[in-house]
Amino acid sequence: MSYNDCNRGSDFLQNHHTRKVNKMTRKFAVLFMLSCFWLWVGCAVVAVGTGVGVGTYTYLKGDLKRAYNAKFDKTLDVCLSILTDLNQPILEKTTDGEKTTIQTKRQNSSPQTITVSISSIDWTEVSVRSGVFGYWNREVSQQFHEFIAERLER
Repeated sequence: MSYNDCNRGSDFLQNHHTRKVNKMTRKFAVLFMLSCFWLWVGCAVVAVGTGVGVGTYTYLKGDLKRAYNAKFDKTLDVCLSILTDLNQPILEKTTDGEKTTIQTKRQNSSPQTITVSISSIDWTEVSVRSGVFGYWNREVSQQFHEFIAERLER
């Protein structure tokens, strides 16, 4: 075996290692760029589970949504009765047949929007947005959902 034969083997290993590192670097760079893109876009979807398949919330751009195993009319009545009990005046109520949106004002004068929509015959989705643009109060929205769940169980 000559000196050149040894160098060829070493060159092969070095080139193989370099190709492997370049592939890993490219994969890392792509992953890093995708991560930066999602941070830049501001994808604010957070799903919070409080049980297996039950009590799962979706938080998207200030709206805290949850599906309830209850008919639309019953869920809407529960939402309206909660607003009455909390002394929150209904400023505007719009209905299009499949969903009802309620604009209200909390005791501290911050706005709150509740949207009740039909998902299926026995399922209803409720979206609660509390606060003003940029300063959404997720805790207040979650508390309102807890009131709904509690009253629907009765």
